[in-house]
This record gives sequence, structure tokens and C-alpha cells, in this order.
Amino acid sequence: MAPSEDYQNIFHWAETQKDGSIPSFATRKNDPYTYLSGFNNHHESEAIPGTIPQGQNSPRCVRFGLYAEQMTTSFGASRQANKNSWLYRARPAVAHQGFTDMPKVEGTESCFLPLNPAVRISPTQLAWLPFDISEGTDFISGLRTIAGSGTTFPHPPLHPQH
Repeated sequence: MAPSEDYQNIFHWAETQKDGSIPSFATRKNDPYTYLSGFNNHHESEAIPGTIPQGQNSPRCVRFGLYAEQMTTSFGASRQANKNSWLYRARPAVAHQGFTDMPKVEGTESCFLPLNPAVRISPTQLAWLPFDISEGTDFISGLRTIAGSGTTFPHPPLHPQH
């Protein structure tokens, strides 16, 4: 039995893949990147092979002169619910250049009060296709607000971004 036939028999893809090909789950056509899938999983990736320390997170000396830094979630959660990420950076976070005020990014919101005309409130489940990405879009200008709660005053709001 050919691998594609075996795949179809196990996962019942015969209806959707009439040519016998194994389906692709790319997020966009011609997407040059590969992605790590799953929620609440542990992943690692590195730009230079051999950079991530083996068997430990914070070695005394990181390869290539990098700085080991840990980014953690809020301390408001219980210890077992907290998440963390180890970053190995060329410069430590404390060496940043200071705050630069950014202009408003089209497609983002910070006030989710019902008085804001840009906010749409719906009690139903919502779904959307991947957003189109224009040529020359960087990470910041590519952010889009998809949900929120509250406003920036008097307490910090919830802002899931896509």
C-alpha cells in the first residue's frame, strides 16, 4: 500500500483529497515558514544550531556570548499555572534604548467600553480566516486586535492579539 493510500485509510481523507495527495495545512499560500503546533506544549527553536544549552536552562556561560533571560507570566496565577520562556539574547533586556512612543496601528483598539463605536459586542461564537498580510508589513503593523475587555484606565485590560 502506498503511503498516501495508507494516510487516506487511517484519517479518511479520500473525500477531500481526490488526487491522493497528502493534505497541506499551511496558513497561507507560499508561506516560507514552518510552525510549531499545539497549545500548552513545550517547544524550542534556534536561529543558529547548537545555541540552546542541553540539560539546563541557565548555564553560567551561554554559547556565542549570549545572555540567558527568563520571561514569565503574571505572579497573580498559581505556581503550577505560570508559564515561562527562556530567551538567549545578543544584548540583555536592561540594555534597551528606552521607550519610544509608537503611532496608533490601524486595526488595533485599546478601549473596549460599549461607548466606543469601533467595538462590536456579540454574544455568539466568532471565527475568522487568517488576515491578509500586505507586502512590507512588519510585526508591529501586522498586529490586529481580535478581542478585549475593559479599558486602560483604571486597570490593565485584556488584549489578545493575532
